[in-house]
Amino acid sequence: MIDHPYISDPTYTTTVMAWDEGLTFFQAVSHEGIVLMDTYYLSYVLTMVIALFTILRAKHDGVPNTGWYERLSCVIHVTAGALLGARVFYALVYNFSLFWENPSLWLGGSGMSTHGALLGSLLGAWIWSRRFRYPFRRLLDNGAYPIAYGTFLGRIANFLNGELYGRSASPDLPWAMRFPMRDGQGNDLVVNASGELYSEIVRISDTGAREVWAEPAALEQGYQSAVDSVPYELPIGSADGSARDFFYQAITDPRHPSQLYQALSDGLLLLVVLLILSRFIKTPGARAAWALIGYGASRFCMEFFRQPDPQMGYFLGIFSTGQLLSLTLVTLGALWLRWLIKHPLPKVAAADLDSGTAPTTEESGNQADPKAP
Repeated sequence: MIDHPYISDPTYTTTVMAWDEGLTFFQAVSHEGIVLMDTYYLSYVLTMVIALFTILRAKHDGVPNTGWYERLSCVIHVTAGALLGARVFYALVYNFSLFWENPSLWLGGSGMSTHGALLGSLLGAWIWSRRFRYPFRRLLDNGAYPIAYGTFLGRIANFLNGELYGRSASPDLPWAMRFPMRDGQGNDLVVNASGELYSEIVRISDTGAREVWAEPAALEQGYQSAVDSVPYELPIGSADGSARDFFYQAITDPRHPSQLYQALSDGLLLLVVLLILSRFIKTPGARAAWALIGYGASRFCMEFFRQPDPQMGYFLGIFSTGQLLSLTLVTLGALWLRWLIKHPLPKVAAADLDSGTAPTTEESGNQADPKAP
């Protein structure tokens, strides 16, 4: 059994860049410091950079000869759609009451959804394709690969952050891990000497002062206390509460490192499969359909190892919200693939798409505006 670095290393941090009396890199920040980028948002930046590099080099890979500005604009549209979709979808599906009661969390809180990122990126791609008269099917095909390597980078970041861990595992499993625990609002969970669970609440008061206190919490999963660490004292109920107690960090019982499972399956394996399929798939748009099917199927299977969000639980006592959404992706991918078969491109338009000339505004075969890139 292995402890996550957040438990075993007091100096561990996922901060990549911060402002703390000056610009710092890969260092923990004080309470007055401002985190400018952590490993999770670094994964978004890396995905955007790789996508931009890929589309800039895609001149001889069936992509029309648009200029660097148009291609950069494409990546920005898709990235903005992914970020917006991930945030909105998480708020509406996973934690609606919390965001409704605390509107400030839209900008300052945690929580993103991969399924929402996919939907948002599709919307961003559609808007860009309409603006620049780019064949939407071809754009979706070139967006299939970012689904895979973006997922890989995102799940690695989740692992480094000690979040979205797996379900209980046997302590005898060599790679079973214990992770730090947080409640459904992202607050750290702590345990007193009696084994009672509390949420550590951190707020900034109207005067700008940092206030910390503990509130009783409930959790329907196993937990332990990091008794080897140094306990610290917190007020209970409010920052100025008279009742106080000493607390240890709450940690999970041994768990599957499902973030790594998903990085390998939903990310790396999916990328390999898409690269192999691209050698045989000739129908424009089909690669994107298979990407949705592959991601949804892989995510559905890997969710059996992942612990659902504390506020969500299971449907029918078996399936997580992520599994239901993944089945939806599989269904959408299958329907899209069927639609492509029933509505093939005219032979001339399909040939032009493969050659990179792409004279169509949409998939109808109509002549494009000669001024369009």
